[in-house]
Amino acid sequence: LAPLSKQTRAQLRAVLPPYLNVNNPIDVGGDADAQRYKDVLDVVYQDENVDVVIVDLLFQTSALNESVIDVIKSYADTRTKTTLAVSVGGRYSKEKRRIMSLAGIPSFPTPEHAVKSVERLVKWNGYLKTTVQKSWLTSACTSLQKTRFYWQNTQGE
Repeated sequence: LAPLSKQTRAQLRAVLPPYLNVNNPIDVGGDADAQRYKDVLDVVYQDENVDVVIVDLLFQTSALNESVIDVIKSYADTRTKTTLAVSVGGRYSKEKRRIMSLAGIPSFPTPEHAVKSVERLVKWNGYLKTTVQKSWLTSACTSLQKTRFYWQNTQGE
């Protein structure tokens, strides 16, 4: 996990309730709504130490609804950091992951699956750099989609 800068941690303290963790991994709280996720992502995306953002979503909580998908998509579409989503749970969470995947947000059933995909992405990027000479940002999205496709077809959900 990337160490967050002092500035990032201070900014997170300003947007999160005082009882939540501002170190990596960041705890947005079980009562987090889409606005809190947006506030945290605004801060995290400014930290130069962070290359990949994995957003863990608890759709089963009453405060969180599908509007958070639009928040995450806005970052995935316009930012330079690879963004993935995790939603643990049964049928309801699986449907939200499907919606996120259709929106172009790579989504996974567990944090471990997301981390494994990032690992594969890094390995794939290393391969591309040594054989094709493509940059990380050019290949990241394509590689992540390939990783997700591979995972779905070899491991299932």
